[in-house]
Amino acid sequence: MKVDAFTILFPALVAVMSTILVSASLSWIGVVGGFSVQIGFPGVVLALYLGLQEYFSFLCIQEGRWRELVVVRVFQMALSLFVIPYIYFISAVDIDLSILYFGLSFILPIVGWIGYRVIREGGNLIVPNASAHEIYSASVRSFGLTFSQIVSSLYVNIASILAISLLPAATAGDFSFLSRFATAPVGLLRQVFGQLFLADCLKLEKDGMLRSDKIEKLMHKAVVPSLLFYLSYTALFSLCLFIWQEVLNVSNYHLIFPLFLAGITQLVASQIGLVRVILREEFLFLVAEVLRVICIVFILLFISGIDYGYRYGFGSSLVYGSYILFTIWRVREKFGKYIY
Repeated sequence: MKVDAFTILFPALVAVMSTILVSASLSWIGVVGGFSVQIGFPGVVLALYLGLQEYFSFLCIQEGRWRELVVVRVFQMALSLFVIPYIYFISAVDIDLSILYFGLSFILPIVGWIGYRVIREGGNLIVPNASAHEIYSASVRSFGLTFSQIVSSLYVNIASILAISLLPAATAGDFSFLSRFATAPVGLLRQVFGQLFLADCLKLEKDGMLRSDKIEKLMHKAVVPSLLFYLSYTALFSLCLFIWQEVLNVSNYHLIFPLFLAGITQLVASQIGLVRVILREEFLFLVAEVLRVICIVFILLFISGIDYGYRYGFGSSLVYGSYILFTIWRVREKFGKYIY
């Protein structure tokens, strides 16, 4: 609702702390399991990158700095695709340095952008200024959202993990390969259209105009172009798969339909699910995320007589569909009228 120092810097803090938490957890799992997990230096680079990325993205979106957002993204992609790989292959560096090069390709453009802002605005640096109560409330909400996203990531990957145990190696490989392509554009489209949807919702909240009908119009505005892009992507991918079938060596073509069906519902759920930020019901949505994982595991493990791919495709569509209906129900319950 506002752009102050604390609001801008807090997403960066959450990103860094979450990365440290995950890195420490992986190291602990490695100690308990008796195997080595090298997190130290790569974890620091990753934490730094995620923190700066959240700070940069949040500020640009909140202040409508779309041109600066695009320019920095282009520089990041150019460095990661051309300059850094060249240095890596020429130098034949070890894994830690390769991670450093990769991290720098994304970090340096943001650092340059921060320097540009500081110089343009007369050397003023953003210094956090918030009460202890504000910090505590924001911490509880943000870490609730973080754990929800971790559970959501588990849901996305659980089918491929179970496929390795339940299916023949070739079928499991095809399932994992195709499911990865089915979900590949979801995150990108969520960043493009979903963040605009969230920004519009925050503007309505700031103006005291939140109503369920207005929010659902914004949902429609985010979902429709996302679906058009996704369907175009599906058609293009299917064509490439047919043309390059000898190179890709995929034999279970029947998996395309159920996996992309699941991808469609996942896309819709991921777009409208961003409304939870203004609903402020983190615990309720965390419970919903856990129930989603339980449901899909039950469908994949305990329902027999149906091909695994179709079981996942139709089952995941039902689970995501239920999540979509749940989200719309919460919006109508909370914003059936003006909130002020």
